[in-house]
Amino acid sequence: MKRLLLLLTLPLTLQLYGCSHQPLGEGDLPYPPQREAEVGDILHLRSGYYLDRQRLLQNIVHSPLVYVGELHDNPASHQLELDIVTAVNHAHPNNTAIGLEMFSHSQQPVLNRWIAGELDERAFLKESQWYSRGWGSSFDHYRALLNFAREAQIPLIALNHDKNSDPATDPEIDLNDPYHQAMVKAILGGHDGQDAQTLPRFHYQQSRWDETMAATIVAYLQQQPQQHLVIVAGAWHVEYGFGIPRRVFRRLPIPYSIISSRTIEVAAGREPRLMQVDLPQFPMPAADYLVYQRYEAEKRQEARLGVAFEPQSEVTTAADPVLTGGLRVTKIVPGSAAAAAGVLPDDRLLKLGDAALNESFDLLYEVKSYSMGDQTTLTVQRQGEIFTLPITFTPDNSRHPQ
Repeated sequence: MKRLLLLLTLPLTLQLYGCSHQPLGEGDLPYPPQREAEVGDILHLRSGYYLDRQRLLQNIVHSPLVYVGELHDNPASHQLELDIVTAVNHAHPNNTAIGLEMFSHSQQPVLNRWIAGELDERAFLKESQWYSRGWGSSFDHYRALLNFAREAQIPLIALNHDKNSDPATDPEIDLNDPYHQAMVKAILGGHDGQDAQTLPRFHYQQSRWDETMAATIVAYLQQQPQQHLVIVAGAWHVEYGFGIPRRVFRRLPIPYSIISSRTIEVAAGREPRLMQVDLPQFPMPAADYLVYQRYEAEKRQEARLGVAFEPQSEVTTAADPVLTGGLRVTKIVPGSAAAAAGVLPDDRLLKLGDAALNESFDLLYEVKSYSMGDQTTLTVQRQGEIFTLPITFTPDNSRHPQ
């Protein structure tokens, strides 16, 4: 079956084992619905019946574990997550928590300080290393959920392992699930240039990722058995149950619900990072509930400056007298806002608007606070002279963070 899939950029792995039997109907839809799905429809996959959002929330709020599979850059996915967390918290005030795939264990103290109100957004983004830890998704997508968690004092649980964590500390890893193997093989089929080692590496990495998140979930629930935990993760970590859910159940056999989504419409002007994937026909539904969504346009388009740069604390050449702070430009993206403003290689960026640029984070944060079309000024030092350039953030083809 053809599926739209968030484009993965990770290296991948595995061997395909065929299923030993064929289901009577489509595993994804054992009871085909009576009509074509429309945006906003919610399908109960095991019965083939549609239900409304209120009934969905009523059905899942008392489950001790709710898995929500997201498309990371679709605002519709994030609104669904917020609706689910709000409903669960309303049903279980002071006994709700959120598990987050996009944070690793070393970031847990930062999440705790966020909930305690000790960090504003800027400090939270800096201390969590949001821009440098490789997640890649705009904070705009997660702001409402994280703000709600802080307002309602809902604990946030960092589920993932750190990239450089010692494999000796890993939990038990099951590499023998044939359905998980088949899914990873299918995803790998959508990528070019794989070598013989790519598949085994990615299978191990994905299994390690899922097992770590599962072990973290179980450890938390064993310490806090009264909590109702909502898990926010990419759809492929929860759909069909063989990513995180089955690995949790192996350790802690308690009830759970899986809510995922299907993209059936793309908003005008949206450029989705999607690819076609031929999935095997799995003999089980993808989720308990499937929400049919539009791949929505971003509420705002973050600005990009179009430079590569490096921090530079001081310069001691005759042409460039000593000056503390600033970021040295190493490359200008043709057609970018920086190029249009006249920024040159070796310029030192001192301020964006009124904000001083003393380290990489400063420029990343300040640029992302603007939207495409906004105007401001950029204070630059060039060969000892300091001057101000007007900047208009217009769309460009930059692959750089700003």
